[in-house]
Amino acid sequence: MNVLVFSDEYPPAGGGAGVVASQLVSNLVAMGHKVVLLSGDEGQAPEAKAQEHVRVHRTTLIWPMAYLRALLKLRPKLSSFDAIVLNDIVAVYVAGLFFNETQLSKCVIIAHGDDAAYVFKKTSTKHHVFQIKAFCGRTLRHCMKVVAVSRYAKELYCNNIPNDPRLQNVDHHYAGLDLEGMKPLASITQTKTDIGVPEEATLLFSAGRVEEEKGFLHQFTLFKEEVDQGSNYVWLIAGDGALRDRLQAMVEANNLTERVRFLGQLPREKLATYYKLADVFWLLSHATYETMGLVYLEAAFYGTPSIGLRNFGVIEAISEGKSGYFYEGGRIGQLIDRCAENITSQDCIDHAMQFSSVSFAKYVVPASVGHRSDVVPASV
Repeated sequence: MNVLVFSDEYPPAGGGAGVVASQLVSNLVAMGHKVVLLSGDEGQAPEAKAQEHVRVHRTTLIWPMAYLRALLKLRPKLSSFDAIVLNDIVAVYVAGLFFNETQLSKCVIIAHGDDAAYVFKKTSTKHHVFQIKAFCGRTLRHCMKVVAVSRYAKELYCNNIPNDPRLQNVDHHYAGLDLEGMKPLASITQTKTDIGVPEEATLLFSAGRVEEEKGFLHQFTLFKEEVDQGSNYVWLIAGDGALRDRLQAMVEANNLTERVRFLGQLPREKLATYYKLADVFWLLSHATYETMGLVYLEAAFYGTPSIGLRNFGVIEAISEGKSGYFYEGGRIGQLIDRCAENITSQDCIDHAMQFSSVSFAKYVVPASVGHRSDVVPASV
């Protein structure tokens, strides 16, 4: 089939939603679909996955016009798409602004987090000027379906939409991992000493946006407590964000530069090495938008147990006692020890293999697509 994947957020920029879009494009192409990708252009151009990739620079105040120009270039193809995937709020908004109802009836919306709350509950000058509620609502009323990336994502969505039957067409399916596209475990031959970590040290690894809601300040407190008690821990942090400078200053002020290293943004193939070499992946995120937590699954794929908080979508990403544990207070070292004593690499791998992005792609774009039957074709 001919499929348009529309995702403003796309690697190397962005977070989990961009990763889902990238995996989806890769899987759809592998399944034999002809895919056009429409995305933002932050960062260097990524490796081509779709047959055609249209990148849009939208930093101006009237950014919807940038997408309109791109859509006008794609206009001859718009009627030929069997399915249109809208992967984020920008895509949903632009579709509501410019698509006719026939095109909207071909749309599948992917809900990642507090999307519905942003559309229907948030009030700001931007929301009023751009009429975000009206145009996103138009897309939601006429789209084929909404697919949330986890049970928690569906719960967030349903808790924040108006009581309108036309907005209730939502289900969930785990976005999962691109199992076929992940760097093979056997190809990673580095050791701890190769990355500058003593072999006898317990290596802790975190990856994600270095923001306060991701739990890094809490983790620093717990880490320092263990080091002060004599634990031989080294903590590597991959990612960047507004908290990084402050966190780095705390590390320096406490003379922990030998124990805590900041790796910055890393491509996924390099992340794989750190996932595998780590003894434990930990991220104590308390962000309400943590609807799935692919990083916990990625760690499990490389045989490494995780520690997270027992809340939000993290509950669905970690299988307690099989792929990790939930931190609920006390010394973190006790859970780190339990990971080493009770969880094997194969336990983690078996857990990760249940989450396939191919299954998600087949759910989002099934072999045959039925459009909304209640949509009347528009005249424009």
